[in-house]
Amino acid sequence: MNSSLLTTITTIAEVGALLGLLWQLLLGRRESKARFMIEVYNDHEDKLNRTLEDRTRLEAYARKRGITRGQARDKILATIDINDAFKNYMIYKGKLVGIDLGQRFMIDVGDLFEQEQIQNRWNEIKQLYPKDFQDFIDSKSI
Repeated sequence: MNSSLLTTITTIAEVGALLGLLWQLLLGRRESKARFMIEVYNDHEDKLNRTLEDRTRLEAYARKRGITRGQARDKILATIDINDAFKNYMIYKGKLVGIDLGQRFMIDVGDLFEQEQIQNRWNEIKQLYPKDFQDFIDSKSI
C-alpha cells in the first residue's frame, strides 16, 4: 500500500475519532445541564414537602402570603406538580429518555396544565422558570 494512501486513511480515521469525541462531549454537556436543573427543582420540591409535613412551617408560609393553611397547601401541591412538569420537560429536552417516552411525558405535561388550580399557580410563578419552558407551557395552555 502506498504511504500517502495510508497517511490519508489514518488522517480520516483520526478526524472521525475526534468528531466522535466532540459529539460525545456535546451530548454530555447537554445531559449535565439537564441533570443539574432537575436536581435544583428536586431540592425545591424537598423543601416544599418539608413545609407540607411541618405545621409550623406551613402556617408561616400561609401567614407570609396572607392566605389560609388550606390555600397554602393547594399552592404548594400545584407548585410541586409544576416542578414535576419542568423536570419532565428537561428530561425530554435533554433527550435523557427515548423519544417515545419523552413524548408521553410531554402529553402528561399538557394534560396537567388543563387543571384550573395548576393554571392559576402557573400564572403566579412562571417567571421563576426558564423562558423556553414558559413558552412551551403557554403554547399548550388553553
